[in-house]
Amino acid sequence: MSIEAISAVAAGAAAPATIAPAAATAPLTPALLAPAPLTIAESPRAQGAVFDAIVDSIAQVNRDMQVTQQAVQDMALGKSDNLHQVMMSLEQTRLSFELLLQVRNRVLEAYQEMMRMQV
Repeated sequence: MSIEAISAVAAGAAAPATIAPAAATAPLTPALLAPAPLTIAESPRAQGAVFDAIVDSIAQVNRDMQVTQQAVQDMALGKSDNLHQVMMSLEQTRLSFELLLQVRNRVLEAYQEMMRMQV
């Protein structure tokens, strides 16, 4: 997931929620209060889409790392004089890599937890 995608998600989550007037809301019934069944995905296609998104984000992090490495090499060889841009690129790549590591860790923890379950 790129930095732009993370900021777009954060911006969407930070948007203030609108509150409907009390008269316009439907009364709460037991059916509305019942928890929704927990599902990982609705269909195999959705599971494939999640896997594809993960693979795409790994590929994007790899591309970012290669571009940043090239920018650092150019800076060291004197081909570029924009240190500010190189440092920003380094930081964005570091953050995206750390995000990727955290996602990997969470997926691994979930897998290990499922393997510990008794059937």
